Amino acid sequence: MENNSMIITNEKQSIIRNILSEVVDPCSVAMGVPLNVLDMGLLKNIEEKENGEVAIHLRITSPMCTMVSYFIKEIEERTNEFPGIGNVICVVDNGIEWEPGMMTKEAVQKRMDYLHSLDRKMSRKIT
Repeated sequence: MENNSMIITNEKQSIIRNILSEVVDPCSVAMGVPLNVLDMGLLKNIEEKENGEVAIHLRITSPMCTMVSYFIKEIEERTNEFPGIGNVICVVDNGIEWEPGMMTKEAVQKRMDYLHSLDRKMSRKIT
């Protein structure tokens, strides 16, 4: 099988990463700790095809993830609106590759801080 991908420019990579930093995982919001796609470690890679199409490869946290269509829609709409990026497609894995260690240190700390705050709240005596 022929590989028609090229190295994506640093400028395009930076623009796409900035856009991805604005796409927040709905499950993390529901948990009370909003984390974006990059913080969650969901971005696998970004590649540009010879035809100019950009493929954003994502990992999902579980094969049971119900937010796949949300991620695809948000990422493709936001990146395709940006001039100079080209046509963007989002490619999602099968949900068995991601693990918690792929999250950024900041995201892990944010989750831990939130969990500790819940623990403190639960330990309070009700008067």
